Amino acid sequence: MSFMRVAVPAVPFDTGRTERRCWARCATALFVGANSAGKSSWERYSDEARARGVKMSLKDLLPAPIPDAENFAAAQLFARNDGK
Repeated sequence: MSFMRVAVPAVPFDTGRTERRCWARCATALFVGANSAGKSSWERYSDEARARGVKMSLKDLLPAPIPDAENFAAAQLFARNDGK
């Protein structure tokens, strides 16, 4: 009596890869949702802060340029002397 060989059907897809793809999609959806929630919270806060008069830009925080008459670094002593 001989043993019968039974053919095992092939799995139509790689279950491990499909599971990883599912987790990757879930993580992406989580990050996108958190990013949009954070962005809307920041916009709401910055609008309220600007209404209170808080300076929210680096341009607003920079000091005004110093006139040459008051600027010690603009003195002739520190001027370039390379013929230009």
